[in-house]
Amino acid sequence: MATQQLIDIIIKATDQASATAKKVDDRLKKVYDDVEKANSKAAKSSQKFNTELIRTGESFQVVGGGAAQAANLLGQMKLDPKFGSSIDQAKLKVSQMGYDITG
Repeated sequence: MATQQLIDIIIKATDQASATAKKVDDRLKKVYDDVEKANSKAAKSSQKFNTELIRTGESFQVVGGGAAQAANLLGQMKLDPKFGSSIDQAKLKVSQMGYDITG
């Protein structure tokens, strides 16, 4: 009788240990899946960030090229007597406005 009770206790403890191990295993799998999802989202975000960064760089190149063209055009217009003094006056006014804002 005592032997059977001991066997029953051992079987019950083994079953409980197995159930606990399964719960731990299930939770670890869920954590792993969550980490995989988070890693995937992070990779997509990083890729999107890099794509946008490249686009931004390309935009600045376009703007930079446009700025160079504008500077050349402005230089040419400044040499033209019809526009030269007007450009100087506009630059002076913009300069004064900048001083008013910061000064």
